[in-house]
Amino acid sequence: MNAIRARTALALGVFIAVLLIEPAPLVAADSVLSAAAIDRIMETFARPAVDTGAAVGIAVGVTYRGRPPQFFSYGTANVAHGTAVTPDTIFEMGSVTKVFTTALLGDAVLAGRLKLNLPLSRLESLLGTMQPSTQAVTLLNLGDFTSGLLESIPPECPTPTPPLPPGCIPNFRPTISEYGAQDLLDYFRSFSAPHLPGPYFYSNISIGLIGLILGSNLNAPMGDDAVQGWGNLVRQRITHPLGMTDTFLFDQDSSPSQRARLAGGYSTPQVVATASSGGLVISGFNGGCNYSSAPAATVVGGGGSGAAVATSIDDTGCISTVQVTNPGQEYVAPAEVVFGGAATTPAQARAVISNGHVIGISILFGGVGYTPKHPPTVTLVGGTSGAGASTAILAPATVSNGAVDFVRVIDGGAGYVDPIAVIVAPGDPNENAVPVWAAAGALKSSTRDMVSFAQAALGHPVVNGVRIDPSLRRAFQLAQRGYACEIPGQRPCLLLSGLAWTRNPANGGMLAVVSKNGGLPGFTTDLRLVPSLDLGVIVFANTDQTEGTSMNGNPQPGAQLVADNIMYAIARANKP
Repeated sequence: MNAIRARTALALGVFIAVLLIEPAPLVAADSVLSAAAIDRIMETFARPAVDTGAAVGIAVGVTYRGRPPQFFSYGTANVAHGTAVTPDTIFEMGSVTKVFTTALLGDAVLAGRLKLNLPLSRLESLLGTMQPSTQAVTLLNLGDFTSGLLESIPPECPTPTPPLPPGCIPNFRPTISEYGAQDLLDYFRSFSAPHLPGPYFYSNISIGLIGLILGSNLNAPMGDDAVQGWGNLVRQRITHPLGMTDTFLFDQDSSPSQRARLAGGYSTPQVVATASSGGLVISGFNGGCNYSSAPAATVVGGGGSGAAVATSIDDTGCISTVQVTNPGQEYVAPAEVVFGGAATTPAQARAVISNGHVIGISILFGGVGYTPKHPPTVTLVGGTSGAGASTAILAPATVSNGAVDFVRVIDGGAGYVDPIAVIVAPGDPNENAVPVWAAAGALKSSTRDMVSFAQAALGHPVVNGVRIDPSLRRAFQLAQRGYACEIPGQRPCLLLSGLAWTRNPANGGMLAVVSKNGGLPGFTTDLRLVPSLDLGVIVFANTDQTEGTSMNGNPQPGAQLVADNIMYAIARANKP
């Protein structure tokens, strides 16, 4: 068969996920979802990511209504060592690092050391001389991604020999010794900004430059030690006060115990599988690299037997084919989720099955053009087997910001078959260097630590029994404000850019959400905050799978799917 292969950037976007946990009823608007109900939410939406091969390991932390936090862990942290994921497993968080940096920027602004409207021209002693148009770029433009930069990182050098484009990088993620602060400044000094503010464009190096500025002596030329200076600020102002003992930048700064708890990050493929005429059918796959030999593949779910799958790899160690060698017999295609009503683009969803019943509906794409006044009907077609099967009954979807965000299961039906899936064994873990733009995406942390971060970002006055400096809490608030619309010209704006955060405004009965996602080869991360509910959700996955499609058309990382499912489940359960 012709394989579908795609390597996609893990981009900022919005996933809408939906669920109801049966048989527990929805709680009243003025009550608090119980810890047991949150346990069921995790079993419904976090565990299946591992069970179906969408993730090698998943770690989730939840802080809610001032209660003791809850932690949930599934799957394997390091395949070679056979270690299980725990709340203290340390993951690479990728771009969630950015909101550490913008909290430090807010802290510096509130202390009077910097101003958001400070133009780069005022930092000439540190940065050198920029192009005239770029001199007008402010720290706010860098922080809310309106600086006019149209590249997330500098372009790779077309050849290793001079002359080279100013500031080009020798590889996708160079070490600081390979590409330092002055190399990055060469890129910025050659860049000509457009009319400001420029259109929103997500950029690693814009936040990376903020971090380097924060870590530098403003009156002297920038050096590579600015990375360490930024890291020292992270430790002094955030991780040490919050008791985040497992959050760090360089592995050499970690203890033997911490190095033993580092998760490996895997690039396993996502295989698209269904059943037809009782046999397994594979329509394609995405990703799958770092293999030295063709990996084993296992078929799970579907209610049949006998199916077998073989894989092959190319010269680069990436999966080249995933082929059915035996389709097996008596497999059932997954239930199809059908949305009624009028929409510009329909939502896409899948049913979550347990013991023959539908226990939740997960939305892979919330659709475009829905309205809360005319919510779409939702029905299931197929997916059952046996004489006693009955069709599940679903309530009309709830809608916010033009997209489906929740579907309530009225009756879970009977006889539903677990969705068929193909799980491909992981290869070797990825190795991600710490680049000079580390402040944009290189910290490592655990769910236990990141729940403390979420509590501080939610404005808790006390974290881990320690009173938090009020200025740090205000710094988080400054960073979470909406400064620009991520979709130019959109009215009303559904995605507001804060300082590296994304804000979804309250709409359709859904409360406002503040979020940040991240990804590196082998890892996806997502942090969700619903301030009005004092709700924070952090999800780490040590797999760079992409599933579904967001409103901006980009494939989305698995951690974001899980985080959205959890967040909307809890938030919508607080509504009558």
